[in-house]
Amino acid sequence: MLARLLNKDGTLNIKPKGISIFKQKDFHYSIVTTNWLNFFLVITGFFFVINVLFTIVYLLLGSNEIAGIIHDDKVGYFWEVFFFSAQTITTVAYGRISPVGVAASSVAAIESMMGLILFAFATGLTYSRFSRPKTKINYSKIMLVGPYQNGLALMVRVVNYKKNQLVDLSAEIILTVNILVDGKRTRFFYDLPLEQQGMGMMMMSWTIVHKISDESPLNGLTQEDLEDSDAEILVIIKGSDDILLQNVFSRTSFRASKLVWNAQFINIDEFDEVGNLQIDISKMSDYIIIPSK
Repeated sequence: MLARLLNKDGTLNIKPKGISIFKQKDFHYSIVTTNWLNFFLVITGFFFVINVLFTIVYLLLGSNEIAGIIHDDKVGYFWEVFFFSAQTITTVAYGRISPVGVAASSVAAIESMMGLILFAFATGLTYSRFSRPKTKINYSKIMLVGPYQNGLALMVRVVNYKKNQLVDLSAEIILTVNILVDGKRTRFFYDLPLEQQGMGMMMMSWTIVHKISDESPLNGLTQEDLEDSDAEILVIIKGSDDILLQNVFSRTSFRASKLVWNAQFINIDEFDEVGNLQIDISKMSDYIIIPSK
């Protein structure tokens, strides 16, 4: 079995070849999309390294360039200069330690200016992380192939469990298969037309349906056919956040092994004791088997 094109979390599983690894790397993208722990570790590590470099510069200038240091041992002297560098780059400047020579004063001025630039850069990265549009769309763990309008349909259920509303939604389902052509595996893509291509506002759950008609690429295919062709079904949802007024994008994929045949999703909409409509998200992947006639 070949690796999937799209991971379950929506990230691409495609590795570029024939290009330098340095051209593949995008620092801004990596730092904005990484988790918060890694983000703080990178920022803290960068701050530490910069201060160590400036500390070394101050040490090379000599002890007569800096006044106010009270430690005589090398380790204590190093850390005093290091914290002086940290105070300089953050423009805190407590005042006990200060540059007295032209060389050290020049280095301190350069470090202060660099500190302003670096903190503006760190602030911009932090803002980028907070301002990124995020969706909380849950997909059912499986896709169903079940009875629909005197025929069959491919179905997947999605739910937005954030309090903000998604508007102007559109969905797309793409079937991708690997077929042996002239002795070589070739990937083909097929758009699967949907019964409801879009939705003005997702208030509850949305079951996305592709009717398997005579023109459908899935017509006549069995579970074995899909597994033999290494089939993968991509689900793509686009819309807008009505609070942040930002475009949002979500995607996932299902392998053929995640298809359940002759099944229908159970109803997850229910009313509480005072008549408010609620959705039981814990049951969004639950289904019932429909006996074949």
